[in-house]
Amino acid sequence: MDNIIKAPFTKDQVKNLNEFQSIGFMHPFTCGNDHSGDNLLVATENGWVCPTCTYTQDWAYTSMTNVEIVKESFFSTDFGKIYKEGQEKRNRNNNGEIL
Repeated sequence: MDNIIKAPFTKDQVKNLNEFQSIGFMHPFTCGNDHSGDNLLVATENGWVCPTCTYTQDWAYTSMTNVEIVKESFFSTDFGKIYKEGQEKRNRNNNGEIL
């Protein structure tokens, strides 16, 4: 099992945790409450907060604090390579130019 860190988080950890939330190929942390608003948690130095309600969370997986290693690990797998190729195709127009 992955190691867990507890809040307070450092500024660098907050930056990486929030980048992890938008990484796209990993499921982000979401609010545990049932509501219709935005449920994607936002990392702060005091822990995770829901932008819609009062839900908070005080922990994260240590691996989430180094997004570059997460990306390298993922993209070195066969599935990661296929995912990256698909992303690159979606980011090009019909002439092959990067959008």
